[in-house]
Amino acid sequence: MIVGNITGGWLADRALIPSIFGIIVWNIVFLALFFLAAHNPILAGGSLFMIGIGSAAVPALQARLMDVARHAQSLAAAMNHSAFNLSNAIGSWMEGLAIAAGYGWASTGLVGAALAAGGLGIMTISVLLMRVATLLRRRNMKPHVICHMMSPLDGQLVVDQWSPSTDRSSDDLVAEYDGVHDELECDAWIAGRAVGEEFADGEPHPPSDHGEVGRPVHVGRAGADDYAILIDQDGKLHWTGPETYGAPIIIVLGRDVPDAHLAELAADGISYIVAEDETIDLAAVLETLADRFGIRRLLLEGGSHTNGTFFKAGLVDEISLLLFPAIGGRSDGRTLFEAGPDGLADHVRLSISANEMRRNGIVHLRYSVSYV
Repeated sequence: MIVGNITGGWLADRALIPSIFGIIVWNIVFLALFFLAAHNPILAGGSLFMIGIGSAAVPALQARLMDVARHAQSLAAAMNHSAFNLSNAIGSWMEGLAIAAGYGWASTGLVGAALAAGGLGIMTISVLLMRVATLLRRRNMKPHVICHMMSPLDGQLVVDQWSPSTDRSSDDLVAEYDGVHDELECDAWIAGRAVGEEFADGEPHPPSDHGEVGRPVHVGRAGADDYAILIDQDGKLHWTGPETYGAPIIIVLGRDVPDAHLAELAADGISYIVAEDETIDLAAVLETLADRFGIRRLLLEGGSHTNGTFFKAGLVDEISLLLFPAIGGRSDGRTLFEAGPDGLADHVRLSISANEMRRNGIVHLRYSVSYV
C-alpha cells in the first residue's frame, strides 16, 4: 500500500483521469489473477503485492474529488473516507457470501474484480456526464458572437488601401461602420493584437515589486456596459489606463506571459484572462467572459487571423458586413477571414438573414452561421 500511495500521487499529478482508469483496470486484472494464483504460495504472494499497489486509487480519487468539490472540499473529503469504509464493509460482506456459498476463499478475488469493474463503469459514466455538462454549460454561457466587419467588393481588409475609390475619406467609412456597431447593441467587442496596436499607446512599466499575481483571471472592473477585449498572446500591448474609447479593457493572454506583465495590467486597472494550456482556448475564454463579466452579446472585429480562428473553432453565430462601393485590388492584400491553407469552405455554411441599403451606396448584409 505504501508503494501504491506514492505511485498514485505521482500519477495523479501527471494525468489524473487516465490514471484513475488505469488503476481500476490494474485492480480488475490482479484481483482476477488472485483467483487463479491463490493455491500457489509464491504466486499468491505476488498477486497480493500487486493488489496492494492498487491502493494508488486512493490519492488519485481524492485529487479528483478535490477538483470537483470546489467550495465544499472538507465535506467531500469526509464523504470520500466514509465511502471507502462503506466499500470495505460491503466488499467483505459479499466475499463472505461467496465463501458461504461454497465457492472457496479464492473466489474473493473474483468478487473484488467484479466490484472493481462496477467502479470502472461508474467512473466512465461520471466522466461522460462531466463532459456533457461542460458542453451544455459552454453552449448556454457562450455569448452570441457577431463578426462585424467592413469590406470593399474584393474583401480586402486595410481601409486606407481602398477608401479613395469610394470618393469618401476613411474616417467617413469608419464612422458608418461605428454607427452599425452601436446599433447592434452588444456588451463588448473583441479583436486581435494587430487591431489592439492601433489603441495601445503605452510603454512597458511593470511594478518594481509586484509580488504574487492572480491567474488565470483578474477582474479589474465588473458590471460595465461595454468592454474592449484584445487578444494579446505574448503580452506585447501596453496601456496608459484601464479604458480605451471609454470601454474598460480586458486582455486575453497566453499561458507563458510573465507575471511582471500581469502585474502591470492589474496596476493599470485592466482585467485579464490567462490561458491555462499552451494555446488559448477561445471557447473557455467566451465562457469566462459570460461568467465573470456578464457578457452576452459580443462583436468580433478582426483582424483577419483572429476572425479565422474564431470560425475554425465554430464560435461565430452571425456575420454583419458593411459592403462599400470600393475596390482594393492589391495582389498581396489581406482579406477579412484567413484560416490557414485549409480555409473555411468545408467548415462554414452561411444563410442571409437581413440586408439593408444605407447611405453612399453602402449595403449592410447579415448572415447566420452554421458549421459542418
